[in-house]
Amino acid sequence: MRLAGTWTHFASSESDDAMTRRQFEIFLDAVSRFEVGPGMRHACNSAGALNHPDFALDAVRCGISIYGCEWPGTRPALALRATVTHLKTVEKGATVGYGALWKAPGQARVATVAIGYADGVHRARANRGHVLVRGHRAPLIGMVSMDAITLDVSDVPGVQVGDTATLIGRDRDQVITAEEVAEWSGTISYEVLTSIGQRVERRHLPNPSRQA
Repeated sequence: MRLAGTWTHFASSESDDAMTRRQFEIFLDAVSRFEVGPGMRHACNSAGALNHPDFALDAVRCGISIYGCEWPGTRPALALRATVTHLKTVEKGATVGYGALWKAPGQARVATVAIGYADGVHRARANRGHVLVRGHRAPLIGMVSMDAITLDVSDVPGVQVGDTATLIGRDRDQVITAEEVAEWSGTISYEVLTSIGQRVERRHLPNPSRQA
């Protein structure tokens, strides 16, 4: 039997240097014992290739970094956007959303955006993080509903129904990354991206200078 390739997958290449080096040593020792050559040897995932380029061997398996995540200096391959569907001014003390988790500290302008946990916005985002509207960061307020989120757009001038809300991506000079969203959601960027639901329309733009 001749092997086309032999590989391992690092368990903690993004967080544990000692464990990764030990795993690499064990792998090299194992393939050195093959009577017939191991074929193409590969070990590095995205984090491995970034943090341990000397472990590249014959090939690397970059996954999420190809999409512009978890690798400094890369351009994200996607943006996630939705539409402002409703605007309302609420008075001091008014609550917003299920569980009344957010209470207006003063008069506030609240925007409803047509995207929710059925589309991949984790419920852990309740009262956490921002969404871009008209080039400004607007706090996400209240509970994430199945089909909607709410934003405090009091400090965003000129917001109108029909405006675009950017959950991941660029709006003018502001950018929200999948890594930021992951931090607000208590998870990792992989889950943020794979959570985007099937009812979210996909638009593929051929120009690499633009974001789809």
